[in-house]
Amino acid sequence: MREIKFRGKRIDNGKWAYGCYYWNDCDNKPYIMVDWHECHEVGFNTVSQYTGLHDSKGKEIYDGDVVCASNGVLQGVVIYQAPEFIIKRKPHHKTWSQFILSSEENQFQTVIGNIYDNKELIA
Repeated sequence: MREIKFRGKRIDNGKWAYGCYYWNDCDNKPYIMVDWHECHEVGFNTVSQYTGLHDSKGKEIYDGDVVCASNGVLQGVVIYQAPEFIIKRKPHHKTWSQFILSSEENQFQTVIGNIYDNKELIA
């Protein structure tokens, strides 16, 4: 069974918070609860779900991460498309294509950034 975890960029300092996601109906804001004593308001558009997979260097892969192959070639952006995570890519800057992110393939991929901090990677 896959571990359910999220991340989001904190509003107060711009750092990433990792943990449980929840929407507070009282103030209509998203939060990441790190543990029962630590909770941070995060930017709604930065909330990303953990895929349950690690890249070739052991780093957790999240929705919104930009991955490349072991040869350094850009593979694309990890996106959650129910019921699975896919890698969406734009080869030769023409049309978007996609393929399923799987545990068999992730050993050949490395997270090189994400769409929130590294917009230039997908330009």
